[in-house]
Amino acid sequence: MDDSFVVLGLDYWFLPSWIPTLLLVLRAFSHIFICGTLGAIYLKKFPNILENKKSSWVFNIVLVIIHAIGEVFVCFVFYSVTGQDLQKLLYVLFVLVGVGMIIHSMVDYVIWDWYLSFIKNSIRERRKCDHKNVEKNC
Repeated sequence: MDDSFVVLGLDYWFLPSWIPTLLLVLRAFSHIFICGTLGAIYLKKFPNILENKKSSWVFNIVLVIIHAIGEVFVCFVFYSVTGQDLQKLLYVLFVLVGVGMIIHSMVDYVIWDWYLSFIKNSIRERRKCDHKNVEKNC
């Protein structure tokens, strides 16, 4: 959910320079409305999916592919009116935008997963410390 606030903040920041960054704004909105909304709805129905590593990875991969399709579509609509060579356009869209976004999202997921496990372990250690004798240094 924090990711949605970051994207909304970036959208707001880019809006004053509307025309040069219109594509960036539309891609960020696709992130919120496609990936964020679908992910939130699914997590509401299946809240324990993030507890299991395998199901969490599958959930992320599915969302990443949906997100990539959304970004490729936004870029296709935006660039289709430029008159660029279709072969170059498809390469840029599918390879650079689509595959690049998938790789980027997977790296983000690995960082998030590491950070989440670090926080959980810190909380677990803190609780152990709270239950022990207060005079001991934990």
